[in-house]
Amino acid sequence: MRDTKIIKDTKLNIAREEALRYQGYSKKKVKKPNQNILQITEEEINRGYSLFKPRGIYSLIKITCFTSKG
Repeated sequence: MRDTKIIKDTKLNIAREEALRYQGYSKKKVKKPNQNILQITEEEINRGYSLFKPRGIYSLIKITCFTSKG
């Protein structure tokens, strides 16, 4: 029998570097975002947190056999 659990209070981090990378900025490229872009990105990331409620789900299962063969 599986006992499914829901995790409601989990934290999710929106990576600033990833958001900038999707906008075409990365550490590998010469083009750097200006202060205006950095400020808008930070504001939108903070606004994004209000748009979702991260949750997780898991269930415990009993392992009856384990083998090292692929």
